[in-house]
Amino acid sequence: MTRQKLLIKSSTPLRLEYRNPKTIRLNSKNWRIHPRRQRQAYNAFKKEIGWAGAILINEKTGNLLDGHMRVDEAVKNGESQIPCLIGNWDEQQENLILQNLDPLGALAVADKEALASLTEANKKKLTDLQNDTTRKLAQLTQDLKVLSESEESGPLIKQSTPIRKPQEEPSKQEEEEKEEEEEFEIDVTYQVPEYNKSLRVEILNSDVFFQSDDDRLVSIPLHLPSLLPDMLATPDMVPRQVFNRSKTQKHTPDTYYCISSVPWPESRQGGVLGFFTEDYRFNNCYDFASNFLEELLEEDWTAVCVPDYSLYDTHPFPMKLWNLYRSRWCGRYWQEAGIHVIPIIQGFYVTQDLNMEMEIIVGSLPRKVPVAACQMRGIGSGYKTFCNTLNEAVDVLGIESLIIYGGLDRQKVLHGYLTDKAEIIYLPSFIKSRREVFKLEKD
Repeated sequence: MTRQKLLIKSSTPLRLEYRNPKTIRLNSKNWRIHPRRQRQAYNAFKKEIGWAGAILINEKTGNLLDGHMRVDEAVKNGESQIPCLIGNWDEQQENLILQNLDPLGALAVADKEALASLTEANKKKLTDLQNDTTRKLAQLTQDLKVLSESEESGPLIKQSTPIRKPQEEPSKQEEEEKEEEEEFEIDVTYQVPEYNKSLRVEILNSDVFFQSDDDRLVSIPLHLPSLLPDMLATPDMVPRQVFNRSKTQKHTPDTYYCISSVPWPESRQGGVLGFFTEDYRFNNCYDFASNFLEELLEEDWTAVCVPDYSLYDTHPFPMKLWNLYRSRWCGRYWQEAGIHVIPIIQGFYVTQDLNMEMEIIVGSLPRKVPVAACQMRGIGSGYKTFCNTLNEAVDVLGIESLIIYGGLDRQKVLHGYLTDKAEIIYLPSFIKSRREVFKLEKD
């Protein structure tokens, strides 16, 4: 396609009109998909700024050319009039606009210094993170900051492979030479000898812990990643109910979602994501950290608990320390991307033999933790020890709100032992809540 063919001329000048978004016809050929995170960032921006542009409509066909997400959101928000630029193009020109208008803008490169200066200037305004709109704008600013600090300042979309002429069909002589080569290929498939047909293979269990005679106490720095105090969740973010897949449940921002309770409803807005379940369900938090972070940002949670990697009493201490490290590392990694996290008081047996639970688990957290969480699974009958540990954590960290996942069923037992210095949020486990809902819906 030549440059001349890409020049799109309107037969009439563009004009500005205000129209009802419900009357605007969406284009069936639109190829853009607008995920939840983009929509929420747009709404936060629009709530702060208002309309700062116009959608584009082709008067000849009546189709919308640019601004499908903005029209959708305007309808959802009940807006009666939105700004529209009206032009006049034939169908071929309309197709070119649909295909090229957005990508042309994305081919721009970033002036890192100018972008960094602009994001820093806007950052001063976005300091009230208690406001939901400001949180989303702060996240958008954080994304732009990452872009400005990147080593390369290339196009915002990857450069495609240059278009080349189709390869010519191979000549008859080339086909004959290829057949000759294939004819002399050696079959290297291994054949099991007849005398080994009855060979029995035994696989050793790798999930085993070996006895150790090493009981030395060594003073070494643990270097657990530090959580950022200003990116910890606040009491207004705590969940009050657990998502249970009920057909009648309202998916409010104060809902807790277990990582294993997917699929989550499309109507979900915000909420708290937690990991109080089997480790294998969320090992990818650390093993594939960047991919998982992209999912978290896309899903736009109000807050996220740090991963609850298991610290079982049967685990050797190096394994407990490694799981604690992974947990804190993920929390800090998410904070750096603008996600508010909830620290957890995990594995009350991490150093049972050394009697250092508070020094390692609680002592490595920030001095002020507004919200913390823990879970009740596997506690057995040791309620008093469990509560004593939590009470001490509340005193040391100044916890204002303490979430106990799975604690609703044992609230009567725990209540007499737990401190009244913090608000205690007793949540049922997802499985328990789901069973009750299933029973009601079945009846």
